[in-house]
Amino acid sequence: MAENLRLFEKKKAWTRVPGALGGSCGSRHIHESGWKVIHCGHPTANFPYYVEGPDEKLYFAPNSRAFRRLKLAKETAELLAKEEGHG
Repeated sequence: MAENLRLFEKKKAWTRVPGALGGSCGSRHIHESGWKVIHCGHPTANFPYYVEGPDEKLYFAPNSRAFRRLKLAKETAELLAKEEGHG
């Protein structure tokens, strides 16, 4: 039963900071490890999200572009944080 309840727990590892106009354009999602997922700020961008490490180094998707989906960018940041021993 406790296992099933875990499915509904919200992850609190991320903090969302809205963009300049309060929306998702330019927003930042900051992981508790210091890794960030940032929206480029363009409202119609096809690949708007990129990952920034604690050392301010930028990380992109394997296609050499930014990430199309926020979920994928966050999963990548979490994986990188774990590899660095911060996650």
